[in-house]
Amino acid sequence: ADYLAALQRERADFINYRNRMDKEKQLARDYGIQDVLMALLPALDDLDRLREHGDMSKEIATVSQQLTRGFDKFKIQKFGKKGEAFDPTRHEAILHRTSSDVDKPQIDAVVEAGYSLNGRILRAAKVVVVAPEEKAEADKKPADKSAKKPNTGTSDAGKSDPGKSSADGSGSQNDQK
Repeated sequence: ADYLAALQRERADFINYRNRMDKEKQLARDYGIQDVLMALLPALDDLDRLREHGDMSKEIATVSQQLTRGFDKFKIQKFGKKGEAFDPTRHEAILHRTSSDVDKPQIDAVVEAGYSLNGRILRAAKVVVVAPEEKAEADKKPADKSAKKPNTGTSDAGKSDPGKSSADGSGSQNDQK
Protein backbone atom coordinates (compact mmCIF):
# COMPACT_ATOMS: atom_id res chain seq x y z
CA ALA A 1 0.00 0.00 0.00
CA ASP A 2 2.86 2.38 0.83
CA TYR A 3 4.55 1.56 -2.48
CA LEU A 4 1.36 2.26 -4.39
CA ALA A 5 0.90 5.67 -2.70
CA ALA A 6 4.54 6.58 -3.36
CA LEU A 7 4.20 5.54 -7.00
CA GLN A 8 1.05 7.64 -7.43
CA ARG A 9 2.78 10.69 -5.89
CA GLU A 10 5.79 10.25 -8.20
CA ARG A 11 3.51 9.91 -11.21
CA ALA A 12 1.59 13.07 -10.24
CA ASP A 13 4.88 14.93 -9.71
CA PHE A 14 6.07 13.82 -13.16
CA ILE A 15 2.83 14.93 -14.83
CA ASN A 16 3.08 18.33 -13.11
CA TYR A 17 6.75 18.60 -14.16
CA ARG A 18 5.90 17.76 -17.77
CA ASN A 19 3.08 20.34 -17.86
CA ARG A 20 5.35 22.99 -16.33
CA MET A 21 8.08 22.24 -18.90
CA ASP A 22 5.55 22.51 -21.75
CA LYS A 23 4.49 25.95 -20.50
CA GLU A 24 8.10 27.07 -20.12
CA LYS A 25 8.94 25.87 -23.66
CA GLN A 26 5.98 27.84 -25.02
CA LEU A 27 7.09 30.95 -23.11
CA ALA A 28 10.65 30.59 -24.41
CA ARG A 29 9.30 30.22 -27.94
CA ASP A 30 7.10 33.30 -27.55
CA TYR A 31 10.04 35.35 -26.24
CA GLY A 32 12.15 34.22 -29.20
CA ILE A 33 9.43 35.26 -31.63
CA GLN A 34 9.10 38.55 -29.76
CA ASP A 35 12.83 39.27 -30.05
CA VAL A 36 12.83 38.61 -33.79
CA LEU A 37 9.72 40.71 -34.32
CA MET A 38 11.12 43.63 -32.32
CA ALA A 39 14.23 43.56 -34.52
CA LEU A 40 12.07 43.57 -37.68
CA LEU A 41 9.65 46.34 -36.61
CA PRO A 42 11.55 49.24 -38.26
CA ALA A 43 11.58 47.39 -41.60
CA LEU A 44 7.88 46.52 -41.23
CA ASP A 45 7.09 50.18 -40.54
CA ASP A 46 8.93 51.15 -43.71
CA LEU A 47 6.95 48.56 -45.70
CA ASP A 48 3.71 49.99 -44.28
CA ARG A 49 4.76 53.50 -45.32
CA LEU A 50 5.58 52.27 -48.83
CA ARG A 51 2.20 50.54 -49.07
CA GLU A 52 0.42 53.66 -47.79
CA HIS A 53 2.06 55.92 -50.37
CA GLY A 54 1.63 53.46 -53.22
CA ASP A 55 5.38 53.37 -54.01
CA MET A 56 5.67 49.61 -53.54
CA SER A 57 7.02 47.58 -56.45
CA LYS A 58 5.63 44.14 -57.28
CA GLU A 59 8.65 42.39 -55.77
CA ILE A 60 8.45 44.32 -52.50
CA ALA A 61 4.69 43.69 -52.33
CA THR A 62 5.38 39.95 -52.64
CA VAL A 63 7.90 40.07 -49.78
CA SER A 64 5.41 42.03 -47.68
CA GLN A 65 2.70 39.43 -48.30
CA GLN A 66 5.09 36.62 -47.32
CA LEU A 67 5.91 38.42 -44.07
CA THR A 68 2.21 38.82 -43.35
CA ARG A 69 1.64 35.09 -43.88
CA GLY A 70 4.57 34.34 -41.56
CA PHE A 71 3.03 36.56 -38.87
CA ASP A 72 -0.25 34.72 -39.21
CA LYS A 73 1.58 31.42 -38.70
CA PHE A 74 3.05 32.64 -35.40
CA LYS A 75 -0.21 34.33 -34.31
CA ILE A 76 1.24 37.84 -34.43
CA GLN A 77 -1.57 40.32 -34.79
CA LYS A 78 -1.23 43.80 -36.20
CA PHE A 79 -3.63 46.41 -34.84
CA GLY A 80 -4.43 50.09 -35.11
CA LYS A 81 -6.63 51.16 -38.01
CA LYS A 82 -8.26 54.45 -38.88
CA GLY A 83 -11.76 54.65 -37.44
CA GLU A 84 -11.17 52.22 -34.55
CA ALA A 85 -12.18 53.34 -31.07
CA PHE A 86 -9.21 54.74 -29.14
CA ASP A 87 -8.06 52.36 -26.39
CA PRO A 88 -5.25 53.76 -24.22
CA THR A 89 -4.17 50.23 -23.25
CA ARG A 90 -3.46 49.40 -26.92
CA HIS A 91 -2.81 52.79 -28.52
CA GLU A 92 -0.33 55.57 -27.81
CA ALA A 93 -1.76 58.96 -28.74
CA ILE A 94 0.97 61.12 -30.22
CA LEU A 95 -1.42 63.87 -31.37
CA HIS A 96 -4.88 64.79 -30.16
CA ARG A 97 -7.44 66.78 -32.18
CA THR A 98 -11.08 67.65 -31.72
CA SER A 99 -13.90 67.46 -34.22
CA SER A 100 -17.65 67.87 -34.16
CA ASP A 101 -17.96 64.90 -36.56
CA VAL A 102 -17.22 62.22 -33.92
CA ASP A 103 -19.13 61.07 -30.83
CA LYS A 104 -16.29 59.35 -28.98
CA PRO A 105 -12.47 59.32 -29.26
CA GLN A 106 -11.28 57.35 -32.26
CA ILE A 107 -8.19 56.88 -34.38
CA ASP A 108 -7.82 59.45 -37.14
CA ALA A 109 -4.45 58.27 -38.48
CA VAL A 110 -1.94 55.52 -37.67
CA VAL A 111 1.71 56.59 -37.51
CA GLU A 112 3.06 53.15 -36.50
CA ALA A 113 1.00 49.98 -36.27
CA GLY A 114 0.86 48.03 -33.02
CA TYR A 115 1.63 44.33 -32.66
CA SER A 116 0.53 41.66 -30.20
CA LEU A 117 1.51 38.05 -29.67
CA ASN A 118 -1.00 35.69 -28.03
CA GLY A 119 -2.89 38.66 -26.58
CA ARG A 120 0.25 40.29 -25.11
CA ILE A 121 1.00 43.71 -26.59
CA LEU A 122 4.52 43.89 -27.97
CA ARG A 123 4.24 47.49 -29.15
CA ALA A 124 1.37 49.93 -28.80
CA ALA A 125 0.12 51.54 -31.98
CA LYS A 126 1.17 55.18 -32.31
CA VAL A 127 -1.89 57.06 -33.47
CA VAL A 128 -3.50 60.45 -34.02
CA VAL A 129 -6.70 60.67 -31.99
CA VAL A 130 -9.75 62.72 -32.86
CA ALA A 131 -12.21 63.36 -30.03
CA PRO A 132 -15.56 65.17 -29.85
CA GLU A 133 -15.43 68.90 -29.25
CA GLU A 134 -16.41 70.06 -25.80
CA LYS A 135 -19.27 72.51 -25.60
CA ALA A 136 -18.34 76.17 -25.13
CA GLU A 137 -20.77 76.50 -22.19
CA ALA A 138 -19.07 73.69 -20.30
CA ASP A 139 -15.70 75.43 -20.78
CA LYS A 140 -16.98 78.75 -19.46
CA LYS A 141 -18.58 77.39 -16.28
CA PRO A 142 -15.45 75.69 -14.86
CA ALA A 143 -13.38 78.75 -15.78
CA ASP A 144 -15.73 81.00 -13.79
CA LYS A 145 -15.69 78.63 -10.82
CA SER A 146 -11.93 78.26 -10.89
CA ALA A 147 -11.50 82.03 -11.11
CA LYS A 148 -13.62 82.49 -7.97
CA LYS A 149 -12.13 79.63 -5.94
CA PRO A 150 -8.45 80.65 -6.04
CA ASN A 151 -9.27 84.22 -4.97
CA THR A 152 -11.30 83.12 -1.95
CA GLY A 153 -9.10 80.11 -1.26
CA THR A 154 -5.89 82.14 -1.46
CA SER A 155 -7.11 84.89 0.84
CA ASP A 156 -8.47 82.40 3.38
CA ALA A 157 -5.39 80.20 3.16
CA GLY A 158 -3.07 83.21 3.33
CA LYS A 159 -4.69 84.51 6.51
CA SER A 160 -5.03 81.19 8.32
CA ASP A 161 -1.85 79.41 7.20
CA PRO A 162 0.74 81.79 8.71
CA GLY A 163 -1.04 81.71 12.06
CA LYS A 164 -1.29 77.95 12.00
CA SER A 165 2.25 77.40 10.83
CA SER A 166 3.74 79.76 13.42
CA ALA A 167 1.64 78.25 16.21
CA ASP A 168 2.42 74.74 15.02
CA GLY A 169 6.05 75.56 14.38
CA SER A 170 6.62 77.24 17.75
CA GLY A 171 4.68 74.59 19.63
CA SER A 172 6.59 71.76 18.02
CA GLN A 173 9.93 73.50 18.53
CA ASN A 174 9.19 74.07 22.20
CA ASP A 175 8.09 70.46 22.61
CA GLN A 176 11.38 69.27 21.12
CA LYS A 177 13.48 71.41 23.48
